[in-house]
Amino acid sequence: SRRPEWRKEALEETLGDAYRWIGWLGNENYREGGEPRLRDARRGMAELERLIRGGAGRVLLLCYERDWRWHTRQVVADLAQRRFGARVRHLE
Repeated sequence: SRRPEWRKEALEETLGDAYRWIGWLGNENYREGGEPRLRDARRGMAELERLIRGGAGRVLLLCYERDWRWHTRQVVADLAQRRFGARVRHLE
């Protein structure tokens, strides 16, 4: 992230075991802009589903983009709804 407090290391320090980074759901196209392209949607969604079904319950997806409708959070949320029936609520 461009903001130090949102970087992986800072979140790990702040949230401890409650923080999980799923790199497979990262956007490969973030530098060029345009449509989000997940690194490996199949592997990332499998990991997300394991977290949710394994007792994590609620999961918060973080993304630096101001508008969730245009970026990775929307792609991941849509996939989670379609693939394993996740209920999604966007916070603004």
